[in-house]
Amino acid sequence: MATTFRIADTEDAPRLGAFVAARCADAGLRLAVPRLEGALARMLADARHGLVWVIEREDAPVGYGVLGWDGEDTVGPRSAYVTALYFAPAFRQRGLGALLRRLMEEVGRRNGRR
Repeated sequence: MATTFRIADTEDAPRLGAFVAARCADAGLRLAVPRLEGALARMLADARHGLVWVIEREDAPVGYGVLGWDGEDTVGPRSAYVTALYFAPAFRQRGLGALLRRLMEEVGRRNGRR
């Protein structure tokens, strides 16, 4: 079974929203899932502020990462920031986070960020 890494799109918002909400619930945080899905859909529709990756196994999310970056109006060097990186417990300690971080770094560089 292959684990896939891809940049999420607006169609991923409901599934990814449910996955993020479950992760937050595990940490004792309560989120309004419809509000979270709406925020995700807006971010996924407009890459001006960053990108979201979804990591899947058998078409089900097992992780996600968010790479945010400075806006186009930033003066000076533009930067990229990993603002979220999460894997379900069964998918930790397998090198997937390091691989995702390298992918994020490369995409950030290709988009003029450092």
